Amino acid sequence: MSKQEERKRSLYVSNNVTIPPGACTIFHAKVVPNRNIESNVILDLHPYWKNFGHLLTFEQVEKVHDGIIPIVLINAGRNPVNLKKDTHIGHVHTIQEINENTLLVTSEEVIPDDADWEETLPPYPSQTDPIDYNSFIELIDLSESILTDEGKRKLPEIYLNIMLKTDKIPTRIKPSRMSIEKETEISKQSAGMIEPSRSPYLSRVVLVCKKDQKWRFVVDFRSINSLIEQQSHVIPRINKITKEAAGKNYYTSFDLKAGFHQIPLDENSRKIAVFITHEGIFQYKVMPTGLTGSPDKFQKIMDEVLFRLPNCYVYCDDILTCTTNENIHLSDIKAILKRIAKFNMKINVAKCQFGRLSAQYLGFVLGKHGIHPNTKKVKATNSKPIPRTQKEAKSFLGAASYFRRHIKNFSAIADGLYKLDKKFVWEDIHTNAFNKLKYALSNGATLSQPDNTKNYTIFTDASKQGFGAALVQKDKANAFAIRSLKPAENNYPII
Repeated sequence: MSKQEERKRSLYVSNNVTIPPGACTIFHAKVVPNRNIESNVILDLHPYWKNFGHLLTFEQVEKVHDGIIPIVLINAGRNPVNLKKDTHIGHVHTIQEINENTLLVTSEEVIPDDADWEETLPPYPSQTDPIDYNSFIELIDLSESILTDEGKRKLPEIYLNIMLKTDKIPTRIKPSRMSIEKETEISKQSAGMIEPSRSPYLSRVVLVCKKDQKWRFVVDFRSINSLIEQQSHVIPRINKITKEAAGKNYYTSFDLKAGFHQIPLDENSRKIAVFITHEGIFQYKVMPTGLTGSPDKFQKIMDEVLFRLPNCYVYCDDILTCTTNENIHLSDIKAILKRIAKFNMKINVAKCQFGRLSAQYLGFVLGKHGIHPNTKKVKATNSKPIPRTQKEAKSFLGAASYFRRHIKNFSAIADGLYKLDKKFVWEDIHTNAFNKLKYALSNGATLSQPDNTKNYTIFTDASKQGFGAALVQKDKANAFAIRSLKPAENNYPII
């Protein structure tokens, strides 16, 4: 039998699939490229889904029909696994001949999962692969240390210092009573992040149940926060970042793994970040969440780590780089990876986006054609029920206001809801405003990147409730501006 060499072919999900925990699901997947392949193939599942998605499969030999094959997957995890259309789930190898004694696969080389760095990258849709993949893989090979859990998480010569504004010691407290389940969860806390302590600056532990039914370990630092001296640092404005980053051709975003916990505390600061449990008193060796000014301090450190890197934006632990040129983009990715490796920090590869046509960043989707709200974030806001209290009304308005730049006449639509701040009496007019605002959120405009070499058109409007304007270029909205009238302004004469 003659031997024919052929590269392995990629396998992508044909339609959206949800696999419940403990369930076995059969669905269709498409082979790419699908030319000259009407033979039998064997499936090689992507290691990402084995390790992070807890998906299992049988040793399957399937016949390809019109580029489509059936796939059987088992979810061995505790949470549902969502596979979106065009998600890369693995590869197939063509089989030359099947008989009782021989099974010959055309691919000669067998690479172990832990040695194939290409396979450890998060899968991405087939239609979003704008950068040269081989060049990208070379970058990843050079950055192996920041993509694994090997090595210590330590920042050389950069330590966080927490200063107290008073020598007052808070009242001694006892550990909170907890169920055996919660006590077991507390016992799992990593010894690499905490150490035994005898400090009097004690705080209680709170366990918060997450959506996936797992526990989030939280320390209530409120009593300690009142004693800490504020150290302010400028956190970048989100609208400034999104405005500058929109309109590019290539996007890559990085997510730091347990961002705050990668920053070590100096010896004196550790005595302040202390908590008490049923097993005793412990202090953090790394920066915890919940301390006053933590975001400012973390932003300051990240600004130092990525100091003066071109085309790079950082908002706390979310890093973005974007350009219009492919070679420059690859160079920028390399510079960021080198800088992160220099400080021995780690990246959460599963949450990174490499070389995309667009990027989900800070609640928005940035792309060549502009900025628009992230659909998932909008759905989360629109899923809120009618407010029953003043606090719930403020919460909804706060979430909706995050996208106000994309909603024409936002203040006029939400005016009735803002008036509930004085006295909460829910009426039909508030229900109408609530529903109108949800509809406006679902149809938020895409703001295009302005071209300073071309003319602008400004549209203005006013009413008894407020006034606004729209900046337009080539019939595409660049920005909206609107606000309600202040009480004194309602008395101004119309001139």
